[in-house]
Amino acid sequence: MTVIHFQDFGKTHQVALKQIERCNVLVIGNTGVGKTSLIRTITQTRLSTRRTDVIPKKPYTPLNIPIRLYDTPGLEREKNQVRQVKKDIFQLIKSKKKQEPKEQIHIVWFCINAFTTRESDIDIDWIEKLSKKIPVIMVITRSLSQEKSNFIRHLESNLENLKIRSVIPILAESQESNNGKINPFGLDKLQFQTEKLLDEIADKATQNSVNAMAEKAFGWCRDACGKIFTLQASLHFFPVPFAQTLTVPFLQARMIKSICKDFKYTNAANEELMSISAIVGLDGFFELILRNLPIDYNNIQNLHDILSTLCSTIQQSLDGLPFTDGLVDAISTLADSDFMSTIPILTAISGLANTLSVWFLGYVLIESLKEYKLAEYKGEAPPNLQILVTEKIQFIQTSMQQAILVSPA
Repeated sequence: MTVIHFQDFGKTHQVALKQIERCNVLVIGNTGVGKTSLIRTITQTRLSTRRTDVIPKKPYTPLNIPIRLYDTPGLEREKNQVRQVKKDIFQLIKSKKKQEPKEQIHIVWFCINAFTTRESDIDIDWIEKLSKKIPVIMVITRSLSQEKSNFIRHLESNLENLKIRSVIPILAESQESNNGKINPFGLDKLQFQTEKLLDEIADKATQNSVNAMAEKAFGWCRDACGKIFTLQASLHFFPVPFAQTLTVPFLQARMIKSICKDFKYTNAANEELMSISAIVGLDGFFELILRNLPIDYNNIQNLHDILSTLCSTIQQSLDGLPFTDGLVDAISTLADSDFMSTIPILTAISGLANTLSVWFLGYVLIESLKEYKLAEYKGEAPPNLQILVTEKIQFIQTSMQQAILVSPA
């Protein structure tokens, strides 16, 4: 009778699996260490016996079990080959990190032959670098006894120093020995230790996805603000009737639509989200903030210096509030944009408040969509986006007004 391993994998972690759908495992180790035997046993798949030279694009997936196993080329002794394999592995983890939670690499099973007896035979530095990106379980393959060796005990006593989560000795397939047949063991413990990490894996994977969406979405903020700012500066010299009235709302609407698309938010009503900026008076608010900054405008050379001062003022005045670091980072990004450092103060100061209001709306929308998307991934009822954006804007406005505009007596 064939024993199906991992058949109840994840059944006690349904909330986590709802977010990632399946656990994607990267199986790493030297050629001949037993990676193929391990994958074959769990997936019940006939694997090729040929050496793997590249990471296969298609992982091995057992039937009706929410786990996928990625095989990798062996870590040979030849330095150039090892360097290339490591580079490919890091690149795979990095590229997958920007995708949906179900597509990311979630955990590494680092396979080491049971006959290894010295820590110096293991690439500890590389394992530590891997563990900073995703959890690593050390799998001691081809073990002939369930009794732990001195080397395994040494590894277990140094989990924190070695940056690994657990050490699991296994025998994936039965093997004949001088004492008779040895049946497979340890796979149940490997399943248990992997399952223990599912909640952490799901949280990290969903956060990776929303951060990747946010990073892409900020590109639309930079694009819109750059064009709005350039328009404001050019109108100072070449006034065009209604140019600002017609162009700024269009650019803002396109920014909102594009940000929502990056977050796969399909219920966007641009008119409603756009109206938030006018309702809470962002343009006038930021003009007032800029006027009250501790700045000698006669000695300021460009707009980058103004925004840097604004960042410092917010950091000092609002230190400790939940939005402070994110807002400072967002404004710093705007300050570092090329168009901010090249346009003189006298020709563009009038457009800075308008540009800031659009950037601020984009920042708050992105932060709100991150909350919306995380709730969606977890299967929770997502918040009303328009209400969430409005509340965030009003909270930050009130905090900045009290800290910056209301001076102590």
